[in-house]
Amino acid sequence: MADDRFSADDLSDLRTALPDWIDVQHAASIPSTNSWAMDAAGECETARLFLADNQTAGRGRGANAWWSTAGSLTFSLLVNTDFVGIPERRWPLASLAAGLAISQAISNHVPGASLAVKWPNDVFWNGRKVSGVLVETSGASLRRMVIGVGVNVNNSLAAAPLELQGRATAACDEAGRRLDRVAILSQIVLTLAARLQQVGADADSVLADLRAVCFLTGRRVVVDAAGGRVAGACRGIGEDGALLVEHEGGVRELLAGVVVEIGD
Repeated sequence: MADDRFSADDLSDLRTALPDWIDVQHAASIPSTNSWAMDAAGECETARLFLADNQTAGRGRGANAWWSTAGSLTFSLLVNTDFVGIPERRWPLASLAAGLAISQAISNHVPGASLAVKWPNDVFWNGRKVSGVLVETSGASLRRMVIGVGVNVNNSLAAAPLELQGRATAACDEAGRRLDRVAILSQIVLTLAARLQQVGADADSVLADLRAVCFLTGRRVVVDAAGGRVAGACRGIGEDGALLVEHEGGVRELLAGVVVEIGD
């Protein structure tokens, strides 16, 4: 497989590896796989994977853009939340479950990798970002969820903008070798599908696994949240996926926000 495109054989291998209830859609180049998936939300009864060789306008949280070059993975998984069994009250756990699935899949290919999930939507490797997640929903009426994923796999950060090189990394840089993107992709999707079903059926076990790999626990953090900035020691992940921050004599539960500073 060339690092900048998926061949017909790659796509065939991917479809063979995934369950038949996950349809696979592929495009050579697309502005955003999340936008592509959202446009198809009304047509999806089970789940559908949207995969692009090249994503020209990938989105992060807020106004952030996702940097990617040849060798990265950029895809979105569209799921019918009723089909996978996630009640609306547990939708906030989806992004964290995705981070957990990504870290597990990479660890299976690089034993001993030092991976952690950073609330609410990143995966870190040796303290630097290797993957990001963007979850969007169509609303309670349609009950569709899009989980967009970007993973730096074989796109070395040596080619990244200088401002990214100190805070991001790629799997190939950490492992010291190129990795099989199709194998990693199929494992991420399989693990993510299983984790989403587990969020609905046994959220406690998902939370236990998340707490074991939470990057922020025990660190001092500053979070831009609704109502203002919250600073304090992170006390882990709450029952509903909230970040727990010790602040002004109590513990704040933050369901949404942006971590703007991380200390020791």
